Amino acid sequence: MKFVTGCQWNTQWLPGPRRQIGHWQTFPRATKSCRVRARERLRHIERRRRQSDKRPTNGGAMRLLRGFTACAVAAALAGCVIQPDLLEQNSAGAPPTAANRILVVVDSRLFGNPPYGTEGRAYMSGLGSGLQHALADVPSKVVEVDAMAFTNPVPPALQALQPSHAIRVHTVSDLRRADVPIHATWQMDVSSVTTAAIPATEGKPAGTRFTLKPIYKARAEGDTCLDSDGLAYQCGEAMGKLLGDTLRAAHVMQFGAGA
Repeated sequence: MKFVTGCQWNTQWLPGPRRQIGHWQTFPRATKSCRVRARERLRHIERRRRQSDKRPTNGGAMRLLRGFTACAVAAALAGCVIQPDLLEQNSAGAPPTAANRILVVVDSRLFGNPPYGTEGRAYMSGLGSGLQHALADVPSKVVEVDAMAFTNPVPPALQALQPSHAIRVHTVSDLRRADVPIHATWQMDVSSVTTAAIPATEGKPAGTRFTLKPIYKARAEGDTCLDSDGLAYQCGEAMGKLLGDTLRAAHVMQFGAGA
């Protein structure tokens, strides 16, 4: 129960047969009689509250439940994003190498089922964007591995970007409700990339061989937030930012060398 100076009647719900009562509020310039009536009314409300507390009732629990429900609804309406959690990380122990270009491969096969609609794609887009922003001082490119695609976008992206490092983000487990993933554990695999020219032989054109050497991995979990495109994008972006910030803090790459 809040008491604010004034003489305005408000209603307040308390448990018991007669549930609707109220309290007085005093304005800053309230008269003495108004303040007296307010104090009397507050004493009356306190007596009623003590009497109701003695009765066997679940009104308090119901009020608490309604409060939690209201908070959850307000958080959802406000677009509240629950931040993901870092679970574990491990390094190969190799000396850090300079990062001048990074290829980010986001595996979206978790949301390959068409009933997920646009929310799954929004989450994946946010995840890639969050990673890119966390690695903003190094040129990077995000490609998405789609379960419904006929071609693999990774080889042409490697050829075009010639990256020094590659990051692959994919799911290792998920929690589903009505066959919809509502919570997922993501793994980030980081590799150094070396290139070698392949000369043309026996009528085959010259090319480039890319060798990926794993240097670091990390796992994190978080909600997918598939209630709307906007909320899904924010949750994906939060996951990408967490993974990117974790990678920077691991000191397995020298950032800014190619910026």
